[in-house]
Amino acid sequence: MNGNIEFRKFRVSTEDANVFCMKFKKTGSDADILCCSRMARPDTTDITVPDLWIIEPISALLAGVAKGIQFLNDIPVNAYYEPGTEFVLEWTPEDRTDTFNLTVDSFLSNPIIVKPAVGWIPAVLDFKYELVVLDEAVKFSAGNYTWVVETIDDRTGADYYYSFGAQHINTYESPRAFHINSTA
Repeated sequence: MNGNIEFRKFRVSTEDANVFCMKFKKTGSDADILCCSRMARPDTTDITVPDLWIIEPISALLAGVAKGIQFLNDIPVNAYYEPGTEFVLEWTPEDRTDTFNLTVDSFLSNPIIVKPAVGWIPAVLDFKYELVVLDEAVKFSAGNYTWVVETIDDRTGADYYYSFGAQHINTYESPRAFHINSTA
């Protein structure tokens, strides 16, 4: 919390790019401001230099000794999971007593352009971002968390990505994003 603005930064890996996003929310408001930049994978020639990239090293410096979670799951590119099945999220267990907040997020694969870019001012994009808290106090020492796959607001197929998120102090980690199949 910075003044009366809530700030959240996250990274999502998709098929051909890393998407770096920052979410802002004014306290007491339902409106979100979501700024995202796409950074192509090194093996592609479509390189976009995101303005938000500059913020990443600064926050890493401010984080000090805060250490992120090392996820062990190898989620394939464009993976689809079935509702009702169990997904075991795994990470390297650590010998410590504190906890982290575990979430699952859902967002559009192709955002809606709310306002086009003008000169150096980036476009305003709406990813229809939704977040569900799975557990507010997962132990680092546990090494895994079992989630029964379920959709958020019936978001299924290639139009929506899902991603886990682990937040602790000044760190946020997320394995590769995935899709959920329709139950129909």
